Amino acid sequence: MLDDRVREVLAREAPDETGRFLFALTAPQTDCEVLEIPARSTVWIAAGVRYFGGRVLALDDEPESITADLESAGLDEWAAVTDRTLDTIDDVFDVVVLHEPPDPVLWSLVRERVEPGALLVVPARVDDRDVEWTDAAGLALGVVLR
Repeated sequence: MLDDRVREVLAREAPDETGRFLFALTAPQTDCEVLEIPARSTVWIAAGVRYFGGRVLALDDEPESITADLESAGLDEWAAVTDRTLDTIDDVFDVVVLHEPPDPVLWSLVRERVEPGALLVVPARVDDRDVEWTDAAGLALGVVLR
C-alpha cells in the first residue's frame, strides 16, 4: 500500500522502475512469500505484499539502512532484511528476485527453495530447462515448471 509513510521513504530513494514493477507484480497476490537478493527494491515489494498478506525476506551484506527505511515506512511487519546467506535459509518462496546474474552455486540454492509455479525475476535468462522464460520490463521472468 502506498500510503504517505511509504511515499515519503520512496521519495528519498533513487528512482526504481524495477521496484515499481515488483510492486505491481506482488500487490494482487495472496500470501506471497518473496526472496530478494540483494535488498534493492525491498520497500516497493513490502508495500505490495502488504495488500493481501505475505512477506519479503531480503538478503544483503548491509541490512541496516534498508531495515531503517522499512521501519520508517511502517513496513517492517511485512519484510525483513538480513545479512544471512541463502544456504542458511530453510524456507520456500513464491517469488524470487535476483538483482544480479546468479552464479551456478546461487542458482542451485535458489532452485532448492522454490516449487513448481514459483516466479523467478532475474536480469537475464538462466539456462535451466525446468523454467519457462519470457522477458518483460527489461527483466527475465521465469516460471518454475518442476
